[in-house]
Amino acid sequence: MNDTNTTKDVKAGCSGTSGVIRSGGNMNNTTNTDTLPKLTCLVTGRSRNSNIKYLEAKALRLGVSLDVVTNSYVSRDALKLLRSGKTIEQVRVELGTAEGFVPSASAIKSEELLRLNGKGKHS
Repeated sequence: MNDTNTTKDVKAGCSGTSGVIRSGGNMNNTTNTDTLPKLTCLVTGRSRNSNIKYLEAKALRLGVSLDVVTNSYVSRDALKLLRSGKTIEQVRVELGTAEGFVPSASAIKSEELLRLNGKGKHS
């Protein structure tokens, strides 16, 4: 078998590269956080970045819209305390709230927050 033909085929598929395949394309391993959806905990007001594919999969799994998932986010620490039976107000006192946070989740039942943020244990 002639190795030259195989090499030409591989190099032709790489369109002018040296044959080295690199994944990603982001050489410094950083993520542009401006494009990531930001979730804000309804209980504590703390925010974190998320991933749109994760949010879409979660909405599909729960049978709700993407807006419901993003607008009903509860942080892991707050969720743990809610599961233990504490009220939303007790969780806020224990964990504190983000500076400038104005609580608005008092009308939402903690059972609904558990259903939307749990891993199917409270559905």
